[in-house]
Amino acid sequence: MVKKGTNYIHIGPPKTATTSLQYYFYKNEFKDLKYEGISQPRNKDPHSKCAKLFSMVLKKCRGAVVDQTELDFTQLDHKSTIISEEGFLVDSKNLKWQKKLFHLHGLLKEFDNRLIIVVREPVKSIYSYYKEIYFKLDKKKVTNINEFANSNYCKIYDYQYLLDEIKRIGFKNFIFLDYEKLISGQYTLAEVFKTDSEDVISLERLNESKDKKGKGVAKNFTLKNFLIRSFPGVIKNNIPQTVKIIVKKIIPNISLGDLVLEEKLEEEIQAHFLESYHEIKKMCL
Repeated sequence: MVKKGTNYIHIGPPKTATTSLQYYFYKNEFKDLKYEGISQPRNKDPHSKCAKLFSMVLKKCRGAVVDQTELDFTQLDHKSTIISEEGFLVDSKNLKWQKKLFHLHGLLKEFDNRLIIVVREPVKSIYSYYKEIYFKLDKKKVTNINEFANSNYCKIYDYQYLLDEIKRIGFKNFIFLDYEKLISGQYTLAEVFKTDSEDVISLERLNESKDKKGKGVAKNFTLKNFLIRSFPGVIKNNIPQTVKIIVKKIIPNISLGDLVLEEKLEEEIQAHFLESYHEIKKMCL
């Protein structure tokens, strides 16, 4: 089958207006574009083509065989397809994001692909991301924000490194969008997706990070999360999944109040990320 149209694959990174962009695509219809990405909220469309693609990538990462004939983004009306899933740039369950991108490229290499990456000032992104996943971090490996910034989680905000990895994996076409321009409505559909529409990409502010008196506040500080994260990993890993589900339902989801994070990034770490950011920002539309 002839592969018609272009796949625009928006991969984030997290904390760069990803939820807002997904919501914008999901609630609108476009003449020359077909959105096949994540819905917002996510549980609306668990069987979308994007969900299927992401599932196939995870299976490939774990060494499973997948039927690639099930994956077809060809639009018979010559429309281009938009995929949006920041999970491709998230380390999860011992799967590094580099491996996810590798298998994403392998699954889509017969198509005309354009990666979309939103470029945001990285220090702010790192703080926001740290707050977002604080209770999911392995505290034996990551004990503070500086270790977090130096971990593989945050290599996605070292934009020059990210670009080098994308090229190494085999992607040849990419689009960098400036975060500030994006959230302030300075991009049109024609500019980003080469359509005939001059409509402005207008985003609502969703899923913003919470701060308290100028300091970061970790999300989901509840009794349930506190007990789950505090339970010894050696024991937790040997508990059957069915038992885990039952236990999670039993524990009341009581809020324990705000957990204010007062940690600060070392100046040397900030300087490294900012240098890379300013270089890649020159490549933004």
